[in-house]
Amino acid sequence: HAQERWEARLRDVNQFVSSKQRMPHQKSSNSAERSLAHWLKNEGSCLKKGQYPAYKIQGFQRSHWLLRDLIAGRLDPDHRCIHTFNKLKVCIQNTGRLPAANADDSSRGLAVFLQHQLSVCDSMPGARLEALRNTHHLVAKKLDDYCKLARWRRTYNELAEFVNRTGRVPAPSSDPGREQYLCRWLDGHKRNLAKLSGGQIQLLRGVHPSLMQHIDTRMGPLLQWKTIAEKLDNFVSRHGHLPSFNRKDLEQYRLAVWFRRQYMHKTHLSGEQLAYFKRSHALVQGRLAHPPYTQQTVNWLSKTHQGLCKKLTFFVKQMDRLPSWQGNTSEFALYRAFYRHVHQVSSYSQQGNLMNDLRSLHPAAPELIERWIE
Repeated sequence: HAQERWEARLRDVNQFVSSKQRMPHQKSSNSAERSLAHWLKNEGSCLKKGQYPAYKIQGFQRSHWLLRDLIAGRLDPDHRCIHTFNKLKVCIQNTGRLPAANADDSSRGLAVFLQHQLSVCDSMPGARLEALRNTHHLVAKKLDDYCKLARWRRTYNELAEFVNRTGRVPAPSSDPGREQYLCRWLDGHKRNLAKLSGGQIQLLRGVHPSLMQHIDTRMGPLLQWKTIAEKLDNFVSRHGHLPSFNRKDLEQYRLAVWFRRQYMHKTHLSGEQLAYFKRSHALVQGRLAHPPYTQQTVNWLSKTHQGLCKKLTFFVKQMDRLPSWQGNTSEFALYRAFYRHVHQVSSYSQQGNLMNDLRSLHPAAPELIERWIE
């Protein structure tokens, strides 16, 4: 009789799923639907505990495909993951980017699923981890980043616990224990701060005052630069394109302006900054690989140069000085245009004649230009 009652209940569930083309919801306003949903949940719990007779499994396997998929996922957890991996692969191939959690379409669920898989990648079985890696090269890159970050976080937590317990940072020791390992790990990071993310640097700064002083002395403006570079990389990974000059989206517009400045002045970037860009998104690397000045850009630069020199020459004749940022609105606009033009010309490989024109505007111009470039 118990088997007959169970089969009758399964028929009710199967009829609901066939008519609605979805699973029953536990939070539904319909009491009958809630009852079916709770019954399915209890059946899944029994199956996970291994207390499931063969006739029940066979009953699910003869039912609607959603119920068959449910039981297959319970019997073999990898089955459901592989099925979702395939959906994730199709989504990335269609959009050219990873699914976003703030999307309004079905990709939102895939974004949540991917984030969960990344968060548990360290404890994931090898076969499932390899299947996730093979979905797409963007997923593989994200997975590598998360695995490295998880290992880094564990060592950082061990370091923070050591400092809280002893009140000092790890020191060199003849004992080949954890303190010596933490000391070497920390020394390696001190020598290669440029390879750390902004978040990792902030965590290390908070471990001990001596570390904060060391990092602040070494990093300086580079820390702020890396913070913006990480925002750019996250934006490109999330949206699948470089930021555009869209004034309606202030964050995107600021990133576009910042990246254009890096692109135009890439010859002035330090080795650490160039090394960071080499580890960035492929779209960022591709843009930086192109020469910043095409013939069209050179023509535009020459035209802008001629117009600005006329305005500056007229101002110098009238005021016998260069424009200042402390002047009125029109003078400040001319000062800002002068400043920007100096940086544009300084990044141009054939800058000789243009820079000489700017230096000859006023006796104070050469010193001011050198200070701006530095």
